[in-house]
Parts: sequence; structure tokens; C-alpha cells
Amino acid sequence: MLEKMKRWAEKVGEYQRSMFHRNYKVSSKSEKIDLVSEVDKKSEDMLIGMIKDCYPDDEILAEEGGRISSGEEGSRRVWVIDPLDGTVNYVHGFHIFAISLACLIEGELEAGLIYIPLLEEFYSARRGKGSFYNGKPIRVGSSSQLETAVIATGFPYDHQQNDRPVLELFSRVLPRVGGIRRTGSAAYDLCLVARGIFDGFWEIKLEPWDIAAAVLIVREAGGAVTNFSGEDISLEASEVVAGNKNIHRELRSLLAGG
Repeated sequence: MLEKMKRWAEKVGEYQRSMFHRNYKVSSKSEKIDLVSEVDKKSEDMLIGMIKDCYPDDEILAEEGGRISSGEEGSRRVWVIDPLDGTVNYVHGFHIFAISLACLIEGELEAGLIYIPLLEEFYSARRGKGSFYNGKPIRVGSSSQLETAVIATGFPYDHQQNDRPVLELFSRVLPRVGGIRRTGSAAYDLCLVARGIFDGFWEIKLEPWDIAAAVLIVREAGGAVTNFSGEDISLEASEVVAGNKNIHRELRSLLAGG
């Protein structure tokens, strides 16, 4: 399964590289900075077509197309895809953007793959089989001190209209950590947590396709991913906190107001 997912991502990544820094149509969704480009749409169409060629009876949950049914009630297997996580980066010519593919079987995350086309980086995981970066096993970091930890985050698209929740959380975390980073791609941020480069991550108002694959990759790398209350998440991602067990516990408590 992961080999198929890798081939799909490589084909879409090749297309995205070919369009990078070229002229293409860009529009906004509900917010001015919530961008969608023709590259997003073409990439999603490509992924859906390849999935349907291999698994015609499966359901797909996609960022632009929503839930695409197989026509059969309650498909056993569901694909959750984000064809271009980091569209704002892509449109502005910044090289961090990701293709994210996750497979759920009977509601459980079974496989996840994230590809960073311009860096030629693959992150992957199978349930119970560990996580990998370009084929090599990865583990979350061992840091136990929040005061020296580097934490990643992101901002929701509606922050211009409602910045209070973002600023409140940021003001809680900033004085307590070693540093804060933002790449503009939640999927990539979480992969760097799994790889031990970032010690933790938090964000609010995420969607299932933003994190489905990355959640499995972090967990299989020995990390924890929950909401701020410590409850497990799968596709529900209104708030997310991740890290190794020590950092996750401290960061979660901080975000929850403890």
C-alpha cells in the first residue's frame, strides 16, 4: 500500500514542481488568505483518479472535493487526502509544501505518507510498523525540558477576524519554551516532530486532511498526539498538541491553562 501511495505522491509532486514559480489561477475561499489554486485542484484530481484506478470501491475525503462516495454504504476503507498542504507558501514561492495521504480501515488510521516535493522528502508509517524518513526509521526527540524545547505552530485562516484565541495560546507558550517555529504546513511540522527536529507542536482549527497522515507518523515514531484535554484524535482536529511523551504532557497542560 505505501509503495502505491509513494508512486501517487511522486507523480503529483512532479506536476507541482513543474508549475512552481509559473503563472496560474489563484482564488480565495471563505477568508482572503485561505487560498486555492488550479494546482491544488489539478493535484487533487490526479490523486483521486489514481486512488479510484486501484481501489474503485473506496471512499475519499479530500480538501477541495469533500467526501467522495464509492456508491456503496459504509466503505471499509477511506482515503483522506490533502493535495497541497501549504498553498500560501506555494503561491508565494516558498519551498515548504506537502502532499498528504492517509488510509483508514474501519475507522482506524492504517497508513500515512507525506511528501515534500521540493526537498524530495518522504515520511511514512504503517500502524504498528513504525515511522520512516526516506526509508530510514525515525523517533521523536528525547527532550524533557519545555524551557529548552523548540515548538512549532500555525495560525488559522480566520486569524485576521478573530485573533484572540491565537494570541492567548501564543502568549502562554512563548515565555515558557526555547523557541517557536512556523513553516506554514501542519503536515510538515508534525513530520519534524516525528523526526525529532521539533520537540512539539500545537495548532487550532485544523481539518482532517491537514493532519490525518501526520498523526499516524508521530504516533508510530513514539510520540503522542491529542487534543488539549488529552483525548485521542483521529479525524477530529479542532485542536492538536503533539510531541514526545514529556513535552506533550507539559505543552498540553500549558495550552489547557494549567
